Amino acid sequence: MNKLGFTYVDANQGVKYYLNRSRTASSTVKLAPSLANTTEFSLNELNLLGHATVQLEAYKWVDQVLFAISGSVEVDAGEHHLTLEHEGIAFIGRGHRITLRNLTDRPATIGLVTYPPGVHSRADLLISEGDELFLPDFSSAEKKLLGLIAEPECHQMAGAVQYIAPDDGASYWQADPSAGYITVKLSEHNLPSNQFAVSVQSLDPGAYVRQHGHRRTDELIVITSGTGFARVAGEDYPLSPGSLVLLHSNVIHGFHNTGDVPLNFTAFLNPPGIESALSETGVARTVGHVRPSGIARNEATGRILVEKYGFILPNGGG
Repeated sequence: MNKLGFTYVDANQGVKYYLNRSRTASSTVKLAPSLANTTEFSLNELNLLGHATVQLEAYKWVDQVLFAISGSVEVDAGEHHLTLEHEGIAFIGRGHRITLRNLTDRPATIGLVTYPPGVHSRADLLISEGDELFLPDFSSAEKKLLGLIAEPECHQMAGAVQYIAPDDGASYWQADPSAGYITVKLSEHNLPSNQFAVSVQSLDPGAYVRQHGHRRTDELIVITSGTGFARVAGEDYPLSPGSLVLLHSNVIHGFHNTGDVPLNFTAFLNPPGIESALSETGVARTVGHVRPSGIARNEATGRILVEKYGFILPNGGG
């Protein structure tokens, strides 16, 4: 659903195509310029059956971020090798051919965000074979036009690779009613780019994020576990693993956990900046420790968020 100021995509929506002829790996285009009012980034949901392996093309101009929605995969990017698990975030700079391996018997679902939008989000390039869609085998000339590069050039321009493990990143407890925590995964402090930041948030059962907006920031929210709803511009939209909401600046929104387990989501912030508010308004969290009871909301939170970080708080407070 694409409305003025925001885009909502249900968990089962998107354009699905296969990444290999064995049909053990598929990609679903969830967010792209052809589907939503955005040109900054795209989002694909990659699904690998048990023991599936797939290679992704290397880009000349595109940076990529991988995160696990369910299951885990081994990731190779040049000389870098890592295991991507839930709440782990991998930044793969331009110039790297990525190999994904599912070493388990269970399917794995991985989110792929590209800055700017890459070939994998180009539903207009897909070819059909019966009722199925595939990404074509591009010629050398087509690859050059699309900004795809081969191994020799990869070694010359390979960008940075940064992996933030599930338990790593500056993390902060949140006061009621947003009981839970937020962990900053990627920011200006560990990224070779100032285009975006990435965080993960966990809302306890019954908790919610109060209605707010951002004057200067677009926000992409992708649900990785749990259930709830997003209230955007006065309307409610169901949230479950794989659903997403793209919120442009000045759109009033909030998130509610209506389930019996935490509602977890990964947030992409463009441009970065508002994630820095956490160190001023949250309570430092140590992984493995129980959330302290009675966390008081900083009386200055509302003023800090509005005056320093460009928040819009229609009901006041923080």
